[in-house]
This record gives sequence, C-alpha cells and structure tokens, in this order.
Amino acid sequence: MWKEFWKGYLQAMAFTAHRETVDANGEYDSNPLFEDKQFSEFDIKRIHEVLSVETILDLQEDCVQFLVQVQELYAESFEEFDIPWEQVGSDFHLSRNGHGAGFFDRDYQGLENQLQEMARVWGTCELVCEDQTYQIRN
Repeated sequence: MWKEFWKGYLQAMAFTAHRETVDANGEYDSNPLFEDKQFSEFDIKRIHEVLSVETILDLQEDCVQFLVQVQELYAESFEEFDIPWEQVGSDFHLSRNGHGAGFFDRDYQGLENQLQEMARVWGTCELVCEDQTYQIRN
C-alpha cells in the first residue's frame, strides 16, 4: 500500500511541478517542470535526485499521517471497492493543492467529499524550480 501511495503522490507532484522564471523585462513566468516526460512515464528517482532527504522525509510524514487517517476511517471501503492506492496518493497531492482534480472528481463510492476535505486540511505543497534550485513551496 505505502509504495503505491507514495508513487502516486510523487507522480502527481511531478505532473504539477513548475519552473518559475523572470524574463529580461521583469515579467514572471511559470512553465511545467517536467514537460519532457509523460505522466505515465515518470521516474520517481528524478524527484529523489532533486529534493533533499529532509524534504522527502517531511513529505512522507504528511503522506503517512494522511494514510493513517484514511485507514482508520475508510480502509474497509477501499478494500471492498478495490480502489488503487496509487490513485489515492495522486489524488491526495492534487486535492491538497487545489488543482481542480483529485478525490472529488473520481468514484470513491460516496467518500469523495470527505476525502477532499481531509486532503485540503494539509495545505499546499508544490514542487517548484527557481534559479536551478528545486524546492517545496507551501
């Protein structure tokens, strides 16, 4: 369960990551960070290469705490309806960051709104690249 959840979370993080730049005119611009990769082809090692161990541990702590809540409340429903944990990880990232996709637009057997609200409580956590430095922005 954990491995699949973490993979889904990191895939969504890479999919929504962006590079922030300021052009010669002082104009701000934001572009996809991994535009050369398709979502389904993402290599998790790439995230592990650009983030510090401390940052990864912080992200994992958020994910573990969220998973504990989900398991306490909904584990039986997830097993009964065969909901893939990779999808749950992806939806956690998308929902907590308000990307217009996530738990609320999938079939979680009536649990969509509860899961969406649980994820939003964690606040935003986006991967950005500024001046060739990768960081998590809350």
